[in-house]
Amino acid sequence: MENDLNQVLKSIDCIAFKFQGSGQFDTIFNDTEWSPKLLKNLLAGNPVSLYGNSLFLDDFLRDAEAFWQQTASSNTLSSGVWTEQFDNGVLGHFEAQAIKADRYQLLVIKNLAEQFDEKQKTLQVAREMILANENILARHDYAQERVASLVSESDNLKSILDSVSRAVDAINTGILIADNEFNCLMENPAVYNLFNLQADKDNGKALTIILQLLDKQYPEFNRIICSDQSWQGELCWMQPPFSMKWLMLSIIPVKNSQDKLSQWIFIATDISRVKHLQQQNEKLTLIDNLTELPNRQYFWNALESFIARGMPFYVLYVDITNFKIINDEFGHNIGDEVLFLISEQIKKSVKKDDIVARIGGDEFGVILQGVITDSQCKKILERITNLTFVPYFHQKINNLNIALKVGVAAYPQDGDSVERLIKCTSIAASYVKDAAELPYAFYTEEMELESQRLLKLKKELDNALEYNQFELYFQPIYFTPDKKVAKVEVLVRWNHPELGLVMPGSFIPLAEETGLIIPLGKWVIEHACQALGELNYRGIDIGMAINLSPRQLSDRTLGPFIEQTIQEFKIDAKKIELEVTEGLLIYNFETVLSQLQALRAVGISLSVDDFGTGYSSLSYLKRLPINALKIDRSFIMDIANDANDKAIVSAVIAMAHKLNLLVVAEGVEQQNQLQFLADNHCDFIQGFLLCKPQPFERLCLTLEQK
Repeated sequence: MENDLNQVLKSIDCIAFKFQGSGQFDTIFNDTEWSPKLLKNLLAGNPVSLYGNSLFLDDFLRDAEAFWQQTASSNTLSSGVWTEQFDNGVLGHFEAQAIKADRYQLLVIKNLAEQFDEKQKTLQVAREMILANENILARHDYAQERVASLVSESDNLKSILDSVSRAVDAINTGILIADNEFNCLMENPAVYNLFNLQADKDNGKALTIILQLLDKQYPEFNRIICSDQSWQGELCWMQPPFSMKWLMLSIIPVKNSQDKLSQWIFIATDISRVKHLQQQNEKLTLIDNLTELPNRQYFWNALESFIARGMPFYVLYVDITNFKIINDEFGHNIGDEVLFLISEQIKKSVKKDDIVARIGGDEFGVILQGVITDSQCKKILERITNLTFVPYFHQKINNLNIALKVGVAAYPQDGDSVERLIKCTSIAASYVKDAAELPYAFYTEEMELESQRLLKLKKELDNALEYNQFELYFQPIYFTPDKKVAKVEVLVRWNHPELGLVMPGSFIPLAEETGLIIPLGKWVIEHACQALGELNYRGIDIGMAINLSPRQLSDRTLGPFIEQTIQEFKIDAKKIELEVTEGLLIYNFETVLSQLQALRAVGISLSVDDFGTGYSSLSYLKRLPINALKIDRSFIMDIANDANDKAIVSAVIAMAHKLNLLVVAEGVEQQNQLQFLADNHCDFIQGFLLCKPQPFERLCLTLEQK
């Protein structure tokens, strides 16, 4: 049997290893001539480390080690084909597979030289392009990963630049570091080579070139960069006097210990060779490989052509909601399947003469010809946004509430250039993302003014915590039977120097987007605990409910911070209740559950806020370490007159009590609402009928009077 197996392995020209852990492997089959060329330390004997032979293989080995630790349904993980150049200049083509086999974890590396050479000759140009692109992507991604790793380990910019430069020097990757205002702080020698500059004369000039290219080629870039998020894309630089250079650019934000933006890191790689190969095969230059739709470059060219004709048309910017969660939760293969299905739906929703293109990772662009009125355009938008998946598609993904959000602009009313039309659709798409009830929106000048206002607000929000502009308000929550205050909910307000008191609905989403919610959330917790300690000192014995955002739950330091804060102010942990929204429970439930269990272990109480508005199931609910449900105000609003709301609220109260959970009803503003809740044995009530949110000193007076 073993001889037969060895013959099979020999016939497919491969080497096989058994994973022993900690990066070590035992060779279980090797009857090849090429293996010492690829794995130079293979002859050292078992166990052997396979790291350090190939950049691509190193990346795959890290993925493989993670795969072997997972309980995924798949038993194999493939690297895909990659190419190595040996010392004698000969190219080798390989594929690696990680395999789960009973109690063993196996690694097989196959030599694909013969298969590679037998590929159809007519696709040679395309093949070279893809391989070159993979190689550059791997090197570029390696530089990006190295930067991210070093940033997390050090706050010394020079040490980061030196370390990354040494790591990527051989692959001609430029690294540039700028401050939060995009002033160049330092750059490595490869930057000067990329941009044909002189180190002693042109310091900072490369950054100026990059920013000018971004402004010209990505009109939506300013909106993206204001969210302090990472970005990656391609730039075309017309190098004086007549040559052209293509660059792959990654931009990474660096934040300080207060989670405020401090620097930007730019990583630039020359991809001109790949683009040259693409230009030899025009179809691949302009077609997206996954969806087989036109790509961003094609879409840009098409817009220019339509503008040149001078006939009216509409431009759509289509974005997929929750797509990042699909990739994170289910993997990129499922994400690709979703992209393909959506691209098919969009194509079926428009005429054959219309242009549909994939212009970003989860973004599509559409040009509607012969459509001259908003009402005509709306009919098409209804078809596009009526998203339906085929029946066999993954039930969990349907539960993520995937939808299409579309921003719309019209030529020539909204703009007469490619840059202007793209910017208008981007503004409209951003507007519709923030409006849960809207599937699409047409660009208006008011949207652009609001967008500019929000950008200004974001910048001011960064300084609000430092300038002590936030203030806590408290709204009492009453025990229903005797109307006594049982606890208070903590609410945050922003005392803006120009706008006055800003409500959380206007700035919490911005804080979530920029990451400021992490330090702001800790500020709220700290000051809430301080307020509870002060109430205890005054002889007022009540609890305090504090809202947690989804992003806070991803902060591993949250539990220890809360525990330390409770000890600092000498308060009873049982008096603290943390409220989490129902919607976040369906995203990475096991991770959320683990974090909630850790928080519960501190001794605090937990409740689900806005219950009834999300998509969590009872199977999730019964596993959560929670004490209470908070019924969303939307169900309370018409409870006196709406039979459906009555049925829902009474059912939720009964179900919660069966699960030994307490129930809080928020948004109580009328006496008949209060009476219904009391009749149905709701435990706690909260709303303007009883008391509005108050600053701390007024709260103390209210509580002392009661």
